[in-house]
Amino acid sequence: MRIGPFLLIALLCSASLLPNDTEAQDLGELVDGVGRSYAELYMQPLADGLGADLNSGLFHTARIGGGLLPLVDLYVGAKVMGALVTDADKTFDLSYRTEQVFRASDGRRYTVPVTFEIANGPTVFGRREPGTATVSINETVSNGPDGVRGTSDDVVIDTTATFDVLPGLIDTPVAPLIVPQFGFGSIAGTDLVVRYLPRIGHDEFGSIGLIGVGVRHSISQYLPLLPVNVTGQFMWQKLSIENQADDEIFSASAWAANIAASRRLLILTVYGGLQMEGSSVDIDYTFEPEDPDLPSQSVAFDLTGDNTFRVLGGIALGLGPIVINADAAVGQRSVFSAGVGLSL
Repeated sequence: MRIGPFLLIALLCSASLLPNDTEAQDLGELVDGVGRSYAELYMQPLADGLGADLNSGLFHTARIGGGLLPLVDLYVGAKVMGALVTDADKTFDLSYRTEQVFRASDGRRYTVPVTFEIANGPTVFGRREPGTATVSINETVSNGPDGVRGTSDDVVIDTTATFDVLPGLIDTPVAPLIVPQFGFGSIAGTDLVVRYLPRIGHDEFGSIGLIGVGVRHSISQYLPLLPVNVTGQFMWQKLSIENQADDEIFSASAWAANIAASRRLLILTVYGGLQMEGSSVDIDYTFEPEDPDLPSQSVAFDLTGDNTFRVLGGIALGLGPIVINADAAVGQRSVFSAGVGLSL
């Protein structure tokens, strides 16, 4: 699985800002300082979409037990999710003001205020053309020999530089994800839910893996007169990316707790639920630029996904042991999911 471009999304955020004027060395130090702020805004839509995706497709029925095999229930399938990406997720603005040391025309070095600005910069889901950042310094640092400010012999640092910032990785209306899912049960009305992707990758680009574990418990078994099946579920998941040295550079974790209800009508099952959830993304990476004049760039931060609650509904079609389902969820972020599997 070639995942090299994905590995570099967050990693190039600061190192790819290359100045194009004679202040390259000093401005390079500024870029190092602003790199985290830029990377966080660039990556936030990915954290939002990935977190919402991971917490999708966790069930397609609230029924536990009654499978085709005696004394055991088994589900083996795959779930496909897509969180909607809005126009607001595709661009960001950043204005960052700091202080930096620059050498002036008199040969001395001064600490001056510097402004770094990006307007409508592309996020990871933005346009494929690079955005533009502007760095500007306009500061009188010395009154000159006459000691009077505003005269011709003032020492002024007046510099403006432009930078190309990262383009979007993919300009898309949805943030897609596909995961394998397994279900095992039931014991005392309880199922085990597992999502697992063994670590796969390439020696040159690194690897990716996924693990998720959850339990579903029948609530309706205690209320036999209910006309629908009702379950409660809790799920925890982690997706991680490691570099060639097996160091974890990207991890996304998610948890969800839901109450689901379903009603079976011949081969059709109608289901829905309420879900509380949370997710986060952690990034920790050091990028070594190809340009030997630029220092290595360290990127380390964490982001929180914006989806915390959802209402969802869907339908599942049972064709013998084959189950096909689709549902839609509405919360801070809208998500669609579908699945196909073997249910015994």
